[in-house]
Order: sequence, then C-alpha cells, then structure tokens
Amino acid sequence: MGDGAERRSEPRVSFRAKVAIRFEGRAPIETYSINLSLGGMSVELLEAPKVGTKLTVGLELSDGMPVTIQGNARHATTVTALSAGIERSVRVLLGIQFVDVKPEVARLLKEALEELEED
Repeated sequence: MGDGAERRSEPRVSFRAKVAIRFEGRAPIETYSINLSLGGMSVELLEAPKVGTKLTVGLELSDGMPVTIQGNARHATTVTALSAGIERSVRVLLGIQFVDVKPEVARLLKEALEELEED
C-alpha cells in the first residue's frame, strides 16, 4: 500500500480551523481541521464514524466565509499514547473526501487554498 499522498487527486494544505461534523443523525461534533484540499480534508475526533459514512462538514474559510460541504469518511487513523504503561486511544484522525461540491463552494475553497499556499 502506497503513501496516502499518492492516492490524493489534490494536494493538501495545512489548515487549522474549528469545524462542525454531522453524521448519521447525530448532533454536530465541533472539532478542528488538520489540512484541506479541493477534494477533502482531515479532522481530529475522539471517535470516528465507520469508513464510508456520509457526513456534512461546516467550516469557515480563511476569509471568514462559512461553507457547508457533503463528504464521506474515507479513512481513520487512531492516535495512541501510553498512560501508566497502558496504550490508550487519544484521538482519531479522520480523512474526509468531499462529494457533490457546489461550484460556488469549489470556487471559495480554491481561493482560500491559494491564500493559504501564499502564507
């Protein structure tokens, strides 16, 4: 199995922002993003939905513009830490693939990513 970057159609840019994730009828979960691309993003969660789960992501782009994007849980990686000699799950890094992105949202994403790449 190759590196995750090889499977991506778009490069990801570091993007730390508060996001709201909603999946399968649950209340929105507020968390933080790790990175962002035109095709998806990674976020931190305490527990992740099953891979393939449809979800909705709400976030504010770098210009403060709120956007809502549909996506699928693409992959999840559990981050662990040792506590009193016992390995414990600390958080999950969830990779989200965007689907059915509206043209206006795609334009806003592209503009935000261009600004982030300049920084």
